[in-house]
Amino acid sequence: MFSAMDIADFILQNRIDAREPISNLELQKYLYFVNARFLFEKNEPLFEEPLEKWKFGPVVSDVYHEYKNSQANKITELSRHESVEITDEGIKFNTNEFDTTSIPLDVQRILNESIERLSKFDPFELVEETHKHTEWKNDEARIMNGEQHLVYDSELMKNYFIEHEEARIW
Repeated sequence: MFSAMDIADFILQNRIDAREPISNLELQKYLYFVNARFLFEKNEPLFEEPLEKWKFGPVVSDVYHEYKNSQANKITELSRHESVEITDEGIKFNTNEFDTTSIPLDVQRILNESIERLSKFDPFELVEETHKHTEWKNDEARIMNGEQHLVYDSELMKNYFIEHEEARIW
């Protein structure tokens, strides 16, 4: 299993290299669908962090906040992901840069396939698609009333994609 930030950076780097950068909104939907694909095909999530149910669909909170300064604009460069570590010697600032080789080639192949397919959709088509899914739909009223930290259940997500072939747009 990978960190959602590494998967996000892989997706962003793919789109930057293709000269088709995406927004944070699109990134969040790509994360949802690639994670769903791994649940469906491999019976395990692709990354550890939870997907939350937000007004515009699924979101990995940490990734959203890392890239939120881009607002609705296309993301044209990866964040440096700075972190703070407190040690006996004092405070240490770390810069964590993404390394493509941290993701095995077989996983890269699946991600590249999915990214290519998802890139055919407009951002709001992706939002609309996620809003059709049972897990989001069941909590729609709570989400629209501003309730936070509602999390997707991996087993329910997997089952949805098993039962709904039309939802497998990856």
